[in-house]
Amino acid sequence: MELKDAIQNLNNAIAYLRTVRDLSIVYSTIAKLYNCVDTFPSPQNEQIREALNNLMSVSDLSELKGILDVLEDILKATKKAPSQVSYLFVKKEVKTSSYLKALNKYASLKKSISETENKIVSVPQYVDTLHEEWKHGKWQGYLHARVTGNLRIMYLYDEIEKIITFVDILTKNELENS
Repeated sequence: MELKDAIQNLNNAIAYLRTVRDLSIVYSTIAKLYNCVDTFPSPQNEQIREALNNLMSVSDLSELKGILDVLEDILKATKKAPSQVSYLFVKKEVKTSSYLKALNKYASLKKSISETENKIVSVPQYVDTLHEEWKHGKWQGYLHARVTGNLRIMYLYDEIEKIITFVDILTKNELENS
């Protein structure tokens, strides 16, 4: 699900919940919204999850309005800050010793390498020149990003832990012959 769809789903649900007069309908509607929470970037995803948890614990319809107002404010803040959204949600970056050695080897391209690292973790959608999986050989399953026409950053991304590990920098020839 894309972020704009998740925002629309939540906005529609908020509008609907403002008209509901039965708590069981509130609970069933909120339960369906949990699957879109991870679409949002941090810290909004945690804030939205907390607001949904609060909605699930209301015991009286009069408690809804304040929580729905908070949820709307979170969505407005998310719309105003689209640059915070990225294809890879990275909480931690790791650079292996091989990667650090390669950085020294390609010191003349330090700026380009740094810019490519930043693009890998910040662009809002999948881009094949930044997020493509290597399909064969020793590096099968690794993701790679093009620094130049010939130079690639090899990395792994752990979706569960949200950790990106920069493993090595290789030429296309080195990759194809591995």
